[in-house]
Amino acid sequence: MKLDFDIADGGSPHLIVNGSPWLQGLKPLLYRAGERLTVVSAGEWESNTGRDRRGAFSIYRRVYSHAGAPILKLTLQIYSDVAHVDIEVLRDIAGIARGDSFTTPGALLPWFSIPADLSFFLATFGLGGDGDDYPGGYWPTAEFGIGLGDLPDDAFAPIVLYDDEAALAIGPGNFFLTSPLVRVNDGIGRGVHGLVDRLAAGTHLETVFAMGENVPDALMRFGDYLLARGGKLRPRPDGHPLFTRLGWWNAYGGYYTEPIRKLDADSLSRVIAELQSQHIPVGYVGLDLWYPYDRIGQALKYVPDQTKYPHGIGEIARTTDVSTVLHLSALSPKNKYGADGADPTFYREVARELTREEAFVAWHDWLRTQQHLTPVLRADPTMAESWFAGMAHAFADNGLDVLLCMQTMGMNLAATQHPNIVAGRVHTDYLFSQPEALA
Repeated sequence: MKLDFDIADGGSPHLIVNGSPWLQGLKPLLYRAGERLTVVSAGEWESNTGRDRRGAFSIYRRVYSHAGAPILKLTLQIYSDVAHVDIEVLRDIAGIARGDSFTTPGALLPWFSIPADLSFFLATFGLGGDGDDYPGGYWPTAEFGIGLGDLPDDAFAPIVLYDDEAALAIGPGNFFLTSPLVRVNDGIGRGVHGLVDRLAAGTHLETVFAMGENVPDALMRFGDYLLARGGKLRPRPDGHPLFTRLGWWNAYGGYYTEPIRKLDADSLSRVIAELQSQHIPVGYVGLDLWYPYDRIGQALKYVPDQTKYPHGIGEIARTTDVSTVLHLSALSPKNKYGADGADPTFYREVARELTREEAFVAWHDWLRTQQHLTPVLRADPTMAESWFAGMAHAFADNGLDVLLCMQTMGMNLAATQHPNIVAGRVHTDYLFSQPEALA
C-alpha cells in the first residue's frame, strides 16, 4: 500500500492510492452572498521533503488569490499512509453564510471529486438544519454505496472510500463540531456550517486522509492519528470501571423510568439492597433525571431533585458502598446558572456537585440538542470547540470521566482530543418503543 500525490497538467492535484487517483482536483471552493466565488486564482505548487516522529514525508503548498491578493494557502503533508491537508485563511473572508444547515456550507476547504466506481462507507453526522424539530438531529447512521450518486443528502463524517485492495478514511482534523463532509458540486467537500459567515485571517481547517488495507483498518489509522494529536490513548473495554464493573441504570427502558415510574431515594435504596442481598456485585448506579428540569432534555440545575432525593444521592451511595454515574442533559433557557448554553464555565460547578454525589462518570446526554438550541454553537466554529473542550476539562479537573450520549459524529471525533471522554452511546433507548412512553 502506498499513498502519494500527483500534479497533473494544468496544476490539478490528485491523491494517489496504490497508483490510482482516488481524490481528484483537490482545491478550495468559496461562496459569497450564496454564489460560488469563481475568480479565485491558484499559484504555482511548491514542494519539499522532511522527516518527523511519524517518518518521512513530502510537503506541497499552493497559495490561492482573489482580487489580486492572497486569500488561502493549501498545505498537504503526506506520509506513506496518512495525508494531512491544512488550508489557512490568509485574510478575513466574510459574507459566506448560506443558511442554517450543515448541508449549505459557505466554504469547502477542501473540495475534491472521486471515481464513479469507488465504494464508500460513512457515518451521517447526526444534526441537520433549521427544519429540525426538538430535540434536534438524529442518531448517526452507517451507510454504504458506490460513487457520488449513492452519497446521502445529510452531512457525514468520516467517510471511507474503498476497493478490493485498499481503503482511505477521510474526516476533519479540527473544528469537529461544525465542519463535516458534504456532497456538493459533483464532489465531496469539507464544509463549514451554513451559519458561519466569517472566517478570520489565521484560521486553519485541517482534514485527515488515512489509508488502510480495508475499511476497519483505515478507520483505526484515522482514529489513531487523531488520538496521537490529542495525546490520548485508545480507550479499552477492560481499562475503565464503567465497563469492568456491573452497573444498574434507570435510563429509559428500565423498570424505573421517568415517564412511567419515577425513581426516588426509597426505591433506589430498595433496589440496591435487593441486589446486594442476592450477592449481585453492583458497583455503581446510573441515574437519569436526578435533577430538577423544565422539560425532559432541558435541565434547570444539576442538584438532587428534593422531591426525589431530599438528602441527596451521595448519602445513599456512601451508605451502600456504590458509586454513581449521573445524567446531564441540555440546559433550559430558564436554567439557574444564568448560562447561555455556549459558555462552559458552569460545568465547573456541575463537576463539583457530581463529586459530592459520589459520581465517577458524568453521563452527558442530549448533547446534539444543546447545539441545536444554541445557534452560536453552529455559527462559530471556535466557540463550539471551546464549549465542548470546556465541558471535558471541567470534569477532568475534578477527576471525572465522561460518557457521551445523543452526540453528533463531530462530538465523537472531538472526543479524540480529550482523554477523560471514555465512551459514547450509539443508539436510542428501548423505552421509545413502549406504548406507555408514547402516550
